[in-house]
Order: sequence, then C-alpha cells, then structure tokens
Amino acid sequence: MVPAAPARPAQSGSSARGAGGASIPPDRGGRRPEGDRGGRGSGAAAAVAVLVRVGPVTGNPFRFVVETRVVIAAPPAAVWRVLTDLARWSEWSRLVRYEGGRVAVGERLVLRLAPSSGAGYAFRPTVTALDAPHRFAWVGRTGGVPGVFDGAHSYTLRPDGAGTELVDREVYSGLLAPLVRRTAAMRDAPAGFAEWDQSLKRRVEGGAAPAP
Repeated sequence: MVPAAPARPAQSGSSARGAGGASIPPDRGGRRPEGDRGGRGSGAAAAVAVLVRVGPVTGNPFRFVVETRVVIAAPPAAVWRVLTDLARWSEWSRLVRYEGGRVAVGERLVLRLAPSSGAGYAFRPTVTALDAPHRFAWVGRTGGVPGVFDGAHSYTLRPDGAGTELVDREVYSGLLAPLVRRTAAMRDAPAGFAEWDQSLKRRVEGGAAPAP
C-alpha cells in the first residue's frame, strides 16, 4: 500500500512500502524538486506511472510527497469494494495487514507494515476521508503528536474510459521530514507503493472482489 503508512525515522530498513526506482515528471513550474530521481524501475515499479518528489514541495523543506498511479480495468465501484475491504487485504497483499479499527471518518485503524526487507511495525492512522467510490484517506502521526513526522495517505479513484485510474499518494511533513526524506526507507518507498498498486490491480481484475 499499501502502502501508505508513515515511515518511522529510526527504522531506515522499513519503508512506506518496499524498494525500487521511479520516473519523475517535473513539478507544475517545470522544475524537478531537489532529490528527485528519474528513470524507469523494474518489476512492479515499471508497470505503473510513478511520481516521486523526495525533496521539498513548493520550496518547503518540511514537506515531501511520494505518488504512484495505475489504471485498473474495472469501474471505480469495483475498485472501491476491494480497496475499502481492509479485512481482506492480506489475501492479496503481503505489504500491509489490517489488524483492527472501524473504516469510518474519524476512526483509528490498526495496520501493520510488513516490507520484504527490514522489520515491520504497526501504526494507527485516523481515517480522514471515505467518499465512495472516489477517495479514501488517512493520516498517521509519529508518536501520535502532530508536526513531528506526519504521513497523510490518500487513494483517489478517477474514471478512465471503462476503467479506473488509481492515484496512490502520501504527503509527509513535520520537523523530521528533512531527515527522513534522505533515508533508505524513502529511497525504497516508490516501488513499494507500485507493488501494492499492482497487487490491487490483479485482485480487482481477477474478479475476486467481494460482492457489493
């Protein structure tokens, strides 16, 4: 996701979701933010469009973003059913596991990140948006304290012909952001996002979505 979870600054072996490279378009001003890396990854990362700004956003050194996009051959409602059925995530993704909490705005979830390298950990984000079948979002805060290191994750579903474009995005911010964005965890995050997106795509397109 999964990705999707705020990274822990002290755990450079853990990522928001995995490892790999990315292809980075310029920002709206035509510039590539400091720290961006161009090029194509391999495996799952090569199958999705990946936008990575592992550097300041709009000149703010305390804020950066990782974003991936994938087109799924199914309508938004079908993607939404799988995306928001957290109890079944473990059936199709090894990266993020649901351990509890109600999927409703204002409620806290209990999720566990399990990357292939490094130790996994549990995190407890608060759901901030649940707009079917368009947007699902949460925010996680290191130590539960705002402004230290926050991860605001969102999944946005947009119609794309007969299918759906999924935008998987996390905005990181806080006092520790300038340090965290230079860690191995952040260098590895894009392909982890891409891997999770591809797992979701396979699940939906394979017809394993739960009935409405």
